[in-house]
Amino acid sequence: DRGAKALSLPDSVQKLRLDLARCAIGPEGLRGLRLPPRIVSLCLDLTMCSVSLENVKAFLATLPKTLQALELDLTGCKVGAGASAALHEVVSKRLPSVANPVFRC
Repeated sequence: DRGAKALSLPDSVQKLRLDLARCAIGPEGLRGLRLPPRIVSLCLDLTMCSVSLENVKAFLATLPKTLQALELDLTGCKVGAGASAALHEVVSKRLPSVANPVFRC
């Protein structure tokens, strides 16, 4: 979790593919992950990390409105059945410019 919070990315980054699979990222680390303010594309792999559906929803609420493409891999996480539909709902309300988000649960 401390590593995710310490991650510092330049503000100029617009496209990001971040593989945090099996890195023991938990709720605190996801909450502390700060992305560049002008990011337009994010592919985040959280495979086998200890995050819940509520943690992911809270993370989605922090994403900048500039985001246009989103892909999250939550395989093996604690998101539960039906997570994809719930996450699509959050994105459609909070980030309308993301047309076809991809969630792997």
